[in-house]
Amino acid sequence: MSDSTDLTLHRQLVEHFAAALDETVAAIRKELAEGKRPIGKGNEPRISYHDNGMPHLSDGSYFDHRGPLQYVDLLKRATDTTNPLFEPKFEQGRFSCVDALVDFIESNPNCAKSYQQINNTPEVSLTRILVELQLVHALNRFFQRYGDIAFAIDKHKPLLDPIFRGFFNERLDVTTVIPIALVKFDFARIRLAQDAYIFRMSEDLQKKRWSVKAYGANGHDGVVSAATHAFAITGWSWLNQPWFQMVQNLGAYTPALRDKVEELFAALRLVTGVSTGYAQELRLARGWTHLHTDQPPEVHAAGARRYPEEFDNFAWLRDDIPTISGDHMREIALVLGKMRSIENDRLVLALRRMNGALIRGEVADAILDATIALEILLSDGDSQSISYKLQMRAAALANLDTKGTGQAIRDDIKEIYDARSRIVHGGVRSRHKGAKTNTDQEMRDLSVTTLRKIIRVVLNNPKYLDPKKIDADLLIS
Repeated sequence: MSDSTDLTLHRQLVEHFAAALDETVAAIRKELAEGKRPIGKGNEPRISYHDNGMPHLSDGSYFDHRGPLQYVDLLKRATDTTNPLFEPKFEQGRFSCVDALVDFIESNPNCAKSYQQINNTPEVSLTRILVELQLVHALNRFFQRYGDIAFAIDKHKPLLDPIFRGFFNERLDVTTVIPIALVKFDFARIRLAQDAYIFRMSEDLQKKRWSVKAYGANGHDGVVSAATHAFAITGWSWLNQPWFQMVQNLGAYTPALRDKVEELFAALRLVTGVSTGYAQELRLARGWTHLHTDQPPEVHAAGARRYPEEFDNFAWLRDDIPTISGDHMREIALVLGKMRSIENDRLVLALRRMNGALIRGEVADAILDATIALEILLSDGDSQSISYKLQMRAAALANLDTKGTGQAIRDDIKEIYDARSRIVHGGVRSRHKGAKTNTDQEMRDLSVTTLRKIIRVVLNNPKYLDPKKIDADLLIS
């Protein structure tokens, strides 16, 4: 199909869609003029707050009409006396412009990305079902935004432009939003990088993310609810595809994007050490719509369960929710910048292991993750005397960061490797002279804290991501 043909079809679709809106807006205005009034959408999610400040989200009642006003419902009418619940809004033959829109799309499915690959049958027109769904949301958006006024294509571009971008754009801009579980923040919004920021979620967004949780949440409902702020990642776009396919694509796990999410949590954990994670990945449509909902932005969700297992045990009710300050967040932004400036596989793998250690349910798994990360950073591939080498290199890095702290780090590494040996070999813990007696949980905390310290030092001194450089500069000399 030539570009000129595409443009002709695009123009014709716009004309048909605008005519259908004009016709149906007029019909709804007629119902309003006769004194009919819309009611709110039922089953609107509810939000309340626990004593600790964490949100509590829940499903609404079908009979509780607190949602956006449903103007299109004024077009309902009973047409089947054998089924009083059958109340169509756009039945065939009632609105000529709606029928013309459906006929045009069925004859020209390539007129827009939304309508491609629809398999109609003689009995069922999926195209008509889709067009009617889209008209419901477009009309409700119109009246919710502009009120009881006539439609005019030249006056209502803010409503129409996102619809037409959804029809015709090759790629669609999407912002990924990651609610941060069980942490408080004392600010509304801070930019972390050109493509990332943290912000307080509005109650509208909270309700929207709850309404899509059935399609994209793998965690406990209490943990899913318990987030006031979220990371936002911008600069990503999705290939525009048919309506039903876009729902699946935006709700799918995306490895490259997950890496960006984990990077943000790694920076947060490096600076603060807080126990946190996430149970949802949200995709927000930016500047376009496929008319999935009445009110923009459209929100889609991908499943995730990347938080400590103990959160499932009513952690959303605890009183000791940590609070992160704006100053801490600005430090996190600096650490994030350093992480991104260093292209090194050792660092990437170590950060991945650190994130894993901080959400592990089993203490032994967390300790193993932490020690593997230490080996990634400090080992030179020679397996001989690996514990001793790690002790010496970690001590040298600690002294580089804060003079006189090397011996303490060296003792901690000994203790951590003692625990690792007990886990791997299943033997009784052996203790070197002067060793501390730690519980398993304390060993887990020590392992992760030591790892965080080492990562912070190499972020400030990236040349020491080469362990032999540590030997040459800090030990041999």
